[in-house]
Amino acid sequence: MINLLLKLSESDKRVLIALCLVLIILLVLIGYLVKLIKHILSKKADFVDNSMYDLLDAEVILNKKHFRKVSWEKNRRKFYFSARIPVFFILLSMLTIFIYMCVVGFDLSFIGKYNKDLSFALDWENTGELLLGFIPVLARWPQVSKVPLFHFDKVDAWLTYIFDLGMIYGIIHFILCSIVLLIRNIRTIKVSNEYYKKDLNALKEAKLQARGVHIKKPDEELTKVIKEET
Repeated sequence: MINLLLKLSESDKRVLIALCLVLIILLVLIGYLVKLIKHILSKKADFVDNSMYDLLDAEVILNKKHFRKVSWEKNRRKFYFSARIPVFFILLSMLTIFIYMCVVGFDLSFIGKYNKDLSFALDWENTGELLLGFIPVLARWPQVSKVPLFHFDKVDAWLTYIFDLGMIYGIIHFILCSIVLLIRNIRTIKVSNEYYKKDLNALKEAKLQARGVHIKKPDEELTKVIKEET
């Protein structure tokens, strides 16, 4: 490996250094992106703590099973109100196309046609070289062989673009709402296990603290009075 590095030309060394820098930057960006996603999901999962705190404090929840039942119901209701917006856009997009087809005929081929015109293609031929004989690198930017074509003078084209935007937004938003629901349900299971965990050490400490409150045993006269009253 060292011999190969020594045989590299100055231009190859610059390319190799540039590739290493790009790789390091990508790893750092991916790390921060993952950290940001975890932070956002953690904030979304706090809904479980906020919605169940008062119920636990008031001792309304009876056990682990009851906790999960109530928390999952709250999570489902939160999901319902959050997912209404993307579902509305999905249904509105489909309804728009349906109404249009009721007028001109039931044929969805125009959607595929205009979406195909929106695609673009790159010419990757003769754009790469091999570094060290086996590492592919991009020597020059590929040329655009096909550019997106918009049809702003046609009604069905406008309907296609509106349909695409509504469906893309609705599907992505709905998937995000579903992921948040899953994260909250997982948080519910985790919190219920932690709160209702049977910890013998905690029980022992509680027993010892409770025992320390009443260190004197009642005398015989007081014991007799208690028995008579009960």
